[in-house]
Amino acid sequence: MSSTVAVTAASASPLAIWRENRKKYLSEKAKSVKWPVADAIKLKPVFLFDEPVFSTHMCADCRKENRSGTVTMDGDKQVLKIKVCNICASMMNAQRRTKFFNYDVLCFKRSEEGGSSIDTDSTPGMWSSNKF
Repeated sequence: MSSTVAVTAASASPLAIWRENRKKYLSEKAKSVKWPVADAIKLKPVFLFDEPVFSTHMCADCRKENRSGTVTMDGDKQVLKIKVCNICASMMNAQRRTKFFNYDVLCFKRSEEGGSSIDTDSTPGMWSSNKF
C-alpha cells in the first residue's frame, strides 16, 4: 500500500469506513439475491390487517409514488390507496410471517405451557377467538 493511500485510510472517519464496508458487503450479497416470486408478492388483506398495529417498510420509490396519492371519503371513512412494488410487497409478507412464526407462536407456546398469564382469548392477534 502506498503512503498516500495509507494516510487517506488513516484519516477517514469511522462513518466513512463503515459506509464503504457496508457498500462492499451489500454489493457482494446482491450478487446472489433472487427477485421475489409470485407467491411472495401476493398480498392478502385478511392477514395484513389482523393485528392491532399496521406498519410496513417501503422503498424510496414507493414512498415517492405514494406521496402524490389522494385520500377520498367513503361516508365517514377516509380511503387511502397505496402502491407498492414487488420488493415492498414481498417485504410486507415476510414481516408478517416472521412475526407470526418467531413471536406469536412462541408467545402462544409460552402461554400453553403456563409460563405467562396472558389470556389468549382476549389478546388481539392470530390466536384470538374474539376477532370480530
